[in-house]
Amino acid sequence: MQPKLLIANRGEIALRVIRSAVELGIPTVAIFTLADAASPHVSQADEAYCIGDGTDPRGYLDIDAIVAIAKKSHATMVAPGYGFLSENAAFATACEDNGLVFLGPTPYQIKSMGLKHEARAIALKAGVPVVPGSDGVVNDLEEAARLAKTIGYPVMVKASGGGGGMGMQVCKAALRANFQATRDKGAALFKESAVFLEKFITRARHIEVQIFGNGTGHVIHAGERECSVQRRHQKVIEESPCVLFSTEEGKGVRERMCQAAVSLGQLMQYRSAGTVEFVLDMDSPDLEFYFLELNARIQVEHGITEAVHPGLDLVELMIRQGMSPSGSLDVAALDQSTLLSFHGHAIEARVYCENPKAGFNPSPGQLHHVEWADVGRGGRIDTWVETGTTVTPHYDPMIAKVIVHGETREVAIARLSTVLGKSKIVGPTTNMDYCRTILETEAFRNGTLHTTFLDSFEYSPSAIEVLFPGLATTVQDLPGRNVGLGIPRGGPADMLSFQAANILVGNTPSTEALEITMMGPKLLFHTDAIIAVTGAEMVTKLDGNDVSQWTTLRVKKGQTLHIGTALGHGLRSYLAVKGGLPNVATFMGSKSTFDAAKLGGHQGRSLLAGDLLEIFPNEEGSILRVPPAGVPVFSSSWDIEVCVGAQWDPAFIAPEGMSTLLDTEWQVTPASNRSGLRLEGPRIQWARSDGGEGGSHPSNVVDQGYPFGALNLNGDTPVLFGVDAPDMGGFACVLSLETWSNSARRHGPLRVYINRNRVEVGSCPRAVAFLDPVVGIDTTFVQYQPQEFACVDVSAAPNHRVSRANLSTSRRPVRVVRVELWERAMLAANTPGIINFNTCIRSCLVQFDPRVISMTALLKIMIETDAGLTGAEDVSLDIHVIRLPVVVDDKWCQEAVDYYMRTSRDEAVYLPNNTHYVGRNNGGDKEMVFEALTKTPWLVMARGFFVMLPFIVPLDPRRRLLAQKYNPSRTRTPEGAIGLAGLLGRTLSTWQAWAENHSIVDNFDQIEFYPVSEDDLVKTERAYKAGSWQPEKRKGTFNMRDYLKMLEDTREETAAFKRQQLEASSVVGKEEEALFAKFNSAKGTAGKRTVDATSSTDGLPVSSPLSASVYKILVRPGDAIATDDTAVIELEAMKTSIMVPAGEGMGGKSVMSIAVQEGDSVDPGTVLVYIG
Repeated sequence: MQPKLLIANRGEIALRVIRSAVELGIPTVAIFTLADAASPHVSQADEAYCIGDGTDPRGYLDIDAIVAIAKKSHATMVAPGYGFLSENAAFATACEDNGLVFLGPTPYQIKSMGLKHEARAIALKAGVPVVPGSDGVVNDLEEAARLAKTIGYPVMVKASGGGGGMGMQVCKAALRANFQATRDKGAALFKESAVFLEKFITRARHIEVQIFGNGTGHVIHAGERECSVQRRHQKVIEESPCVLFSTEEGKGVRERMCQAAVSLGQLMQYRSAGTVEFVLDMDSPDLEFYFLELNARIQVEHGITEAVHPGLDLVELMIRQGMSPSGSLDVAALDQSTLLSFHGHAIEARVYCENPKAGFNPSPGQLHHVEWADVGRGGRIDTWVETGTTVTPHYDPMIAKVIVHGETREVAIARLSTVLGKSKIVGPTTNMDYCRTILETEAFRNGTLHTTFLDSFEYSPSAIEVLFPGLATTVQDLPGRNVGLGIPRGGPADMLSFQAANILVGNTPSTEALEITMMGPKLLFHTDAIIAVTGAEMVTKLDGNDVSQWTTLRVKKGQTLHIGTALGHGLRSYLAVKGGLPNVATFMGSKSTFDAAKLGGHQGRSLLAGDLLEIFPNEEGSILRVPPAGVPVFSSSWDIEVCVGAQWDPAFIAPEGMSTLLDTEWQVTPASNRSGLRLEGPRIQWARSDGGEGGSHPSNVVDQGYPFGALNLNGDTPVLFGVDAPDMGGFACVLSLETWSNSARRHGPLRVYINRNRVEVGSCPRAVAFLDPVVGIDTTFVQYQPQEFACVDVSAAPNHRVSRANLSTSRRPVRVVRVELWERAMLAANTPGIINFNTCIRSCLVQFDPRVISMTALLKIMIETDAGLTGAEDVSLDIHVIRLPVVVDDKWCQEAVDYYMRTSRDEAVYLPNNTHYVGRNNGGDKEMVFEALTKTPWLVMARGFFVMLPFIVPLDPRRRLLAQKYNPSRTRTPEGAIGLAGLLGRTLSTWQAWAENHSIVDNFDQIEFYPVSEDDLVKTERAYKAGSWQPEKRKGTFNMRDYLKMLEDTREETAAFKRQQLEASSVVGKEEEALFAKFNSAKGTAGKRTVDATSSTDGLPVSSPLSASVYKILVRPGDAIATDDTAVIELEAMKTSIMVPAGEGMGGKSVMSIAVQEGDSVDPGTVLVYIG
């Protein structure tokens, strides 16, 4: 039978085995769980199989399932790697019982070496010195205490089945607690509660010898490895050869140690690769060493042995021996003489996703950027990760082994230090800098190491440690992203305060900094730093002492900065650090965080406790202060200067409605966030009764591009778009505004006014004026203006000020294609000054820089480009057709609607079930909606709104449903939701953040939905995200002539359907008018329940940090508060769930009383809970 190798492992060791198998021409079989389906070992193997259904991350321990895959794939050999089942005798037995060659020791050898007391006995029989200790298993505490007294403290209590540094406890004086704890851990981790005792050698070196046996008694060694640099008994840095053996005395110790390892292997007739580990007593005059254990597998650090023995491939030897008919390599193939000398020096650093400042806790998450430096000749990097890889919490956090080689130890140290310093991993915290710092210590360079060296090693990273994250603290930069396609521009909400902070510390004004919303963080600085805090007034303390905002601050290593709750009417503050935040990755040209899509910033999210933010050490810097005239005043009300927008037109909005918008003092509601400010006030008067093809409400339009900083009419709710606003959608945009600080203020009264002297939205004069005094504090700074783009809209509005740029066709389907062709032509022209194109359905919004090209010049180019296009009627486009599963009227979308009803509005025609409403509004029922989704292909007209969300329309015009659009909370909308008006169903997300094109669909592709159950969708989605399942995708063609013919053939049926829609929507629309009037009336009269914040209730008050509604009370009177960070109330504000912690000094106390009820509206300072 042709040899075939199954690899019963994952990660870098699976790739390492594949590499040797490929060299030998052996086909490979990978196994994986869904958590690992996208890992490279799956794609690099010749075949790959999911273990069971893949949902259990422990699948790599499923002996029966792995053996079944081996048989199914016709594998002949199994490579266990290290960890998992590599030292499991039952697995080795199962392989051999099923005719599979196990590439490792025999089951007996694995079992005898796996039980440490048995291994100790065999070592003694082989004449190998062992650590003084018990002769075998210690059964009870009394016996353990007697033996410990005889051996002498300190002693080590070790689980007999333990390994990898687990299952061992050092006892310096008494062992009562540790004895039982070790037994319990052994039973839990290794299914073996037996323990034994050994003398603990205080100043020990961990040295191991690589052996290889052919199973008939011939055993060779490949020298030693030094593994004394350990944390929590686990290796961090290994090297070969051992520096201690460079002397004549050391060479004699090496010879004796290697011979002891070989003797042990010979006695056992050891088969395959193995590592004999010894502990060497540095305080003994003769450098005495003792046997620890034999690791009956390939070792993690085997690579450094291969590096100092060029040509040696231990994995290849294992495979070749497995392919041998006798199951044994000839003696000639294992020549000891070739391995007696070392070629130079090799060092390995294990790179873990872990936090050295948090007890080496694992740091799972997504790697936003992975870049390895050159390791030089003889080195290698064994890794399984790349940019975009998600490191899950299910497995060992090791992501790479960095191996370097040098002619001398000094060269190897310098090379590894350089590689670790120049390599870049952005995402979860790693130990790379920790390892580099170890290399630079005097103890490591001198080679005076021992296994407890790291216990007293003080590591201070050049970083800020997040002790408390605040309400929402994110990384932002300028100018953000200008890519369109539903990727928000982002950046700081208050661009000017942000720039001022950077100027104060000597950065360029666009450098990334922290944006702090409402409640600030508590940050520990592990290095000296130069910082500045600007923006909203927040009590700022350094080591408990008040410090000023709007000035340069020097922070010393070890100091703690605490930024409190926003005071007055400001909402957001900014913390800039000199040098920025270098270990935050750039995504699509910006480091700005877009929390809703988990993009950019630190891990694509707000900061969390335990995060480490790398910074540059800075001690020196001028102390700069912004003069009082330069500090903005965040007043309780403000005016916004605006320009007319695409739908500021009497064809859309009545003159009375225009007056209402401009004459009303609007109230900004707490349901506002970085996406926009929601305004409350009178209802707008429209010039039309509905939105035609755009929807049932007059604010609805055929989806269009949104300008940055638009005043969007979302149904009857005006919304001032902020920095994270969508870039296209189906609501009217009547005004455009200056955005430099809109989102910097809390809710309150607001007015808008039109600057009749400007027709373009360019750089804001007020913004420039604001920066003048800031720039003036030091003439070495260069003035930076926030990049505001003028917007030209090629729109359908007949009276719009740029209507002359309308595309020259009245046939709507042709126009859609023509817009696409026009954009392609404009892109090909590469006109200077154009920032991007925002094409959506029938129009294109062009963002440009008026400092580079004027609106007049741009319009001329746009019109000439349109005039130069040939007719779109004969166009035929190559496309793809993608089949996606769908659940109509699913539970996840209904949960989002339920949440909307609890927090926004509880009665409307589209509530409580949007699918039912859409059916009614079109003269049908839910079945009509189901058939619309599943009985016709859907054409992708554009991508945008939210991370390349496809705008789709049924190809069959008889299935194009209309409804009034409304806006459930984006934070509650499930991934893959299909929306029409509200939410209709759920499919798979087409967005793929780390793929080259970021989306699986393109414009004019078609989607075919097929119905599945909710359970089936969950399973498919899980496999899809893991990379083990892809939707069916076939090539196709979109032919405009064929499409127009289909429209003509169905014209009468389509007209009848539209009449049915009009009749039904008219009835439903009247119902909504009545319900909306009722809703407005209730808002005006209900008021909020007043809460007495000054009552004499016993205890200390916990207050609301902002205006919000009480969503959920998390505690009850009498509950104990575990820590200061224990959440007591969940608030809802800014479309965000906000957890209110008990607060500083509250840990250990109890809840005395609750001052609010769920559903209450609260203001800043309103007491929520009393704790005492």
